[in-house]
Amino acid sequence: MLLGCSYSDNGGDPKRTSVTPTSPVVLVEAPSIMTTDCTQAAVELGFAVPCLSEVPRVAGEPATCLDHCVGSAGGGETLHPLFFLDVADFDGPDDLGPIRHLTIEARRVADAPPVPCYEGVPLEQSVLPDTTVLACPESSPESQANNRHGEAAHAGHLLAAWDADGVRFVVSVHGRSAANLELLEAVLQAIQVVKP
Repeated sequence: MLLGCSYSDNGGDPKRTSVTPTSPVVLVEAPSIMTTDCTQAAVELGFAVPCLSEVPRVAGEPATCLDHCVGSAGGGETLHPLFFLDVADFDGPDDLGPIRHLTIEARRVADAPPVPCYEGVPLEQSVLPDTTVLACPESSPESQANNRHGEAAHAGHLLAAWDADGVRFVVSVHGRSAANLELLEAVLQAIQVVKP
């Protein structure tokens, strides 16, 4: 199941280099409804969103958005709208691990947490220029007590984040394997920016 969309333009486009990932997960052409959902999300949210041109399969079918990828995160004074694409149990090889989870989000930088995941550890390699890559720890009582902006969605994930035009973009994949890093790179290459 997929919830959310993706971002791409010259300012925020993660495809600004010639990285050619060889993901262990086969990405297929996104269904046409994805572009419609992303466009609706961008208009509703009032900012650019990341839309995937290629998606993983879930039970053999291309993943799609739910509720045109618009959700909310946080609570109380930190509650805010965001673009959120959530793909769980996507098809792929066993070396990805037992949990197959991919998230893509976009929110105004003003609403974003200072760091996209609680106590994330920066990785030395960067999948793309101007992109921060973090290894997010598994959930803990401490992280649960401190997460205020929806950061828990990235527990145990490899995460890539960048800011462009006042929007924070995040892509994360559960697990810290080389296969998951390749998948993260492939998903970043499939992102296209949709503006309101």
